Amino acid sequence: MHLLETRFKETELATFVDGGRNYFAEVWNKIAFAIGIRSSLSEQELQIIAEFLRDEFKNLILKDISRAFNLYAAQKLEFKNSHFQSLDNVFIGNVLESYKEFTRKANLKPKGHISVEKQIENKLDPKHEQEKAFKFIEKVYLETGKFPNIANWSEAFIYAEEKGIINLSIEEKEKIKQLIILQDKQEKFQRRQETGIKNIVSKLKPFELKVRCREQAIINHFKNK
Repeated sequence: MHLLETRFKETELATFVDGGRNYFAEVWNKIAFAIGIRSSLSEQELQIIAEFLRDEFKNLILKDISRAFNLYAAQKLEFKNSHFQSLDNVFIGNVLESYKEFTRKANLKPKGHISVEKQIENKLDPKHEQEKAFKFIEKVYLETGKFPNIANWSEAFIYAEEKGIINLSIEEKEKIKQLIILQDKQEKFQRRQETGIKNIVSKLKPFELKVRCREQAIINHFKNK
């Protein structure tokens, strides 16, 4: 059996390494690059993804994962929400759940064979996921002095605010908002200078702005501790 067809059930990351190639890392770095993450995923980030897959999607194989995100990119899944360049467990779960539904419906059509896909119940505890998101960012920053390339900043912020870890005034939130708007304008101006493309979207969508503000709030929190 090829490693791309190995199921995640009771499988360690080392299982996907053969002949000097890490098939698991290759697939997920390709997915990350496709959604705008240019840095290679760290071993710790890959381990978090692997553990999530092993717990919640253990009957899937790497070929399923690759196809699921190809279908997402092609807008063929019911889940079409933006990833906001964040490869977190909630986003991954949404894509894979939508992929399972896609294959379920496809398998309802007469094809002359029985589907090998089994439906797996996937229930995420939002509060637990929010805490995990914050703890992950905290762990990476404390260990490396840097922030992770991939993190669920929005969920982490909700946890931190509910727990009183971050307590911003209206004025402080507005200051962060204006900073992000300014940074976005500067980034787009730089992109226009580099590419010559003049029709780059000039304004952040409300939800994108919210996510980036929450990310900045968390970064400020740790840097000012």
